[in-house]
Amino acid sequence: MRRANKFVIFSQSRSGSTLLKDLVGSHPSIHCEGETLELSDGYISNRYLLKICRRIPVPYFYFRKIHSQKEIYGFTLFIYHTPYIKHAVHNLNRLGWKIIYLKRKDIINQAISNILAKRSRYFHNWTEETGPESVDFEIKSEEFLSEIKTRVHWHQKEGIILKNIDYLPVFYENDLEHMNFWQPTADKVFKFLNLETVPVKTGLKKTYAKPYSELISNYQNLIDLLNENDLIKSIKACHTIE
Repeated sequence: MRRANKFVIFSQSRSGSTLLKDLVGSHPSIHCEGETLELSDGYISNRYLLKICRRIPVPYFYFRKIHSQKEIYGFTLFIYHTPYIKHAVHNLNRLGWKIIYLKRKDIINQAISNILAKRSRYFHNWTEETGPESVDFEIKSEEFLSEIKTRVHWHQKEGIILKNIDYLPVFYENDLEHMNFWQPTADKVFKFLNLETVPVKTGLKKTYAKPYSELISNYQNLIDLLNENDLIKSIKACHTIE
C-alpha cells in the first residue's frame, strides 16, 4: 500500500497537539510542524503575511511541504487558524492529505488549562520538573463561562466539518494522557499513514502534577456555575462527536 506523504493534525489548543506532533515526528521519515498559522510558533514572523496565509492557507501548506527535508510532511491546524476552516479541511482531504482529528473530551479541564496557561504563560513543560504544587489561582465566572461556550461551539463545528470525511480519531484522554499510551498511539498514526512503526520519544513533560481541582481555589464554584447555566448537557453532547 502506498505511503501517505502529507497529513494534518486537526484540533484546538490544549488538546495535546504538541505532544502528538513530537511523538509522530520521532519517525525518521516524518517532518511534523506545529501551528504554522500562528506567529507564536515562529513559522511566520510578519503579521501582514500571516493574514494572507490565513485567507489562502492551502497553497501556504504546500509551500511548507515542498521545503520539507523529509519524505512525509505534517502540521497542526486549529479550528480558528483560518476563517475558511471548513473549506481548508475539505480541500486538504480532497487533495490527498490524511486527516488526524485530535480531540480532548474533557472540555472543563481543557477550558481551565487554556485560562491557566494564558495567565501564567506556562504552556508547555520541557524540563524534568512539573509546575508549582499549589497555585493560589481564581478564575472569574465570566471568563470561565465564555471559554466553555467557545469550546462547545468549536467541538460542534468540528463535528460538522468532519462529516463524511475519512479521518483518524485520537482522543487526549484515551491516547495521550498517560505515557503508556504514547507508543500505541504513535503506532496507530503510523499505520494510518502506511508507515512501519518505530520507537517514539518526547522531551515534553506533564505541566502540573496535581489536578486542577486542587490548583484552582474556586474550582467547585465553577462546576456549580455550569449546572446553574445549564451547560452540562451541551458539554456531554460534545462527547458523542467523533
